Amino acid sequence: MPVTKKNLKATRKFEKNHLKGQKSKDAEFYKKDKPDERRRLFKGGFEFVDDKKAADKASKLGKRKRPEPAKKSEDKGDDDGDDEGDEDDDDMGMSKKAMDDLATKDPEFYKFLKETDPEALDFDENADLAEVDALSASEDEGEDEDEQPKKKQKKEKKAKPEKQANNRTELTVEAVAKWKQSMIDNHSLKAARQIVLAFRSAAHVNEADDEDDKRNKNNFIISSPQVFNDVLVAALRHIPAVLNHHLPIKESAAGKLYVQTESKKFKTLSLLLKTYTASVIHLLSSLSDDKTLKLTISSLEPILPYLLTFRKLLKGLIKTVVHFWSQVASSESTKITSFLVLRRLVVIGDKGVRESVLKMAYQGLIQGCRVTNSNTIQGINLLKNSGAELWGIDQNVGYTTAFLYIRQLALHLRNSIVQKKKDSHRIIYNWQYVHSLDFWSVVLSEHCSPLKEAEAGKESQLKMLIYPLVQVTLVLNAAEMKKPSKSSTLKPLDFSVNYKCPKSYLRTRTYQDGVGDQVVELMSEYFLLWATNIAFPEFSLPVVIQLKRWLKQTRRKFVGNKNTKLTSSLITLVQKIEANATFVEGKRANVDFAPKDRAQVDAFLRDFDWEKTPLGAYVSAQRKMRAEKAKLMEEARKDDEKRRKEDEANAVNGANEFDDAEEYDDEDEEVDFLGEDDEDLDGEDDGDDLDDE
Repeated sequence: MPVTKKNLKATRKFEKNHLKGQKSKDAEFYKKDKPDERRRLFKGGFEFVDDKKAADKASKLGKRKRPEPAKKSEDKGDDDGDDEGDEDDDDMGMSKKAMDDLATKDPEFYKFLKETDPEALDFDENADLAEVDALSASEDEGEDEDEQPKKKQKKEKKAKPEKQANNRTELTVEAVAKWKQSMIDNHSLKAARQIVLAFRSAAHVNEADDEDDKRNKNNFIISSPQVFNDVLVAALRHIPAVLNHHLPIKESAAGKLYVQTESKKFKTLSLLLKTYTASVIHLLSSLSDDKTLKLTISSLEPILPYLLTFRKLLKGLIKTVVHFWSQVASSESTKITSFLVLRRLVVIGDKGVRESVLKMAYQGLIQGCRVTNSNTIQGINLLKNSGAELWGIDQNVGYTTAFLYIRQLALHLRNSIVQKKKDSHRIIYNWQYVHSLDFWSVVLSEHCSPLKEAEAGKESQLKMLIYPLVQVTLVLNAAEMKKPSKSSTLKPLDFSVNYKCPKSYLRTRTYQDGVGDQVVELMSEYFLLWATNIAFPEFSLPVVIQLKRWLKQTRRKFVGNKNTKLTSSLITLVQKIEANATFVEGKRANVDFAPKDRAQVDAFLRDFDWEKTPLGAYVSAQRKMRAEKAKLMEEARKDDEKRRKEDEANAVNGANEFDDAEEYDDEDEEVDFLGEDDEDLDGEDDGDDLDDE
């Protein structure tokens, strides 16, 4: 069967990729005999050699030096043309990715190289990054290196990585300042490359104990804190500006941001971008200062459009930012800065990026609210309020993820009821489940409100999730609220940081009053949302009837709970709701439009101040009272904490004083003991003297 052209091309492609050294010999073998060549017989067989000069031995997987006949020959075959096209690639060195591809595609040849010539597998991690220098040299016409011959430039490019790999340079403040000024004035990519390499060394400054890691990751030695700070500031503030200068972010007609990823410049700068981003992510794991964290996280926002192409790197970035957003120990400024990065990703990203951000954000929120107390409740509320905004940017993706997690909550609730195990209730009897329900309530109440729907001009897609989320709980019909309570001297229970209470609170006046206050607060806050709605009288009527029925049962002689404080607070709530209903009825009696006129119905009392309504004035006063009460409780908590620390310090000091006193008593006992002996001896002598007298 004759050799086809397709098979011949495949053979040449294989020789080009793997057999560069052997290729020259094959080319000489297949060429016609030249007049100045002759045959020589060797012990191993026949071989054609050049009489003038023996062919140079080509190095494996590297750039080969052409033999003299090949230079003088005018016959340019396909193999020679391939070699000339690969000169630029060979000058850059062999990258680790090329080695990995070789091991995957041709494991036998990779094993052969490993056994016979292991040095051929050595690679330079910065080989591909050197392309930035080539791009910068083509753009910076005023630099001296452009005036040098190409051969000299190639030799310098080939020698520089080897020098940096073997001898690391100690970084100085002057060098960093020079690179920084070059980036500011000329947007120099060469200076940006040096800053990125120095930034990578700074990110791994406390690591890389292994010599190979030091050689590959730490191109520079950073021994001064000032140099470390200058490198961080120069990289975080000026690298995004340099990238934006050479690869400007464009906006489409639909308002979408994009970067031309097909351009050669983007492919050249992609490694610089990935190295910089990976260094930022690694640096975040070792930072603890709030100002440095804020600067580092905020530096990610300008480069987010460039990272949409690198999904694996972007996933690690999202995970890191979510960690700082949801971490309990993070400050408020760090949480807000991290949230802005996540929000930016949801705005500019596609469906896959948005889904990843929402899922990781929800997981981070659940992990962040595991520990709930008076110190962490404010941070958890910030997480829930900021996270709820992410689900309203793209309601298609928001509906999918919200439905998934609300269904998960329903399954946990069903399993806790169906499974007859001792600890089955613990699936839902925890802070994470409670905060999850509250979070989805915040999401739906924010994005399904009439005001939001009026601004969007359409009904919210998340509105369909209200029914599966709502769990109706008739707290007033519970046994603890029906039976009479017993008096106690227990301090009030803070329901905002407790999802369970000690058994000593059950059926006590303190517990019943606390639950009643929570019911009044939640009902008044809920009805306040509709205080100016034209349908408020009809909307509040079923609740008023139910509350009056419960109050009537509590007044019975033998079955009532006899709690005057609870009943009086509920009576006040009913009165305020009825007064607000009367107020709305009086206002709508003067309108001249029909209920079917939706625009006029929505505009009813829209501009009216809610605090001037009967229910609004009541809720405003209740909020002030609760704020004062919370302030007093916080002061009492701080006093208790201070007193506890003082008691612990006094106990430690008392123990130390007691130990010192014991040592002092031991010394006194020794002195007294000696003194008593002296007196006894003196007494005995005196007695003897008296007897003698």
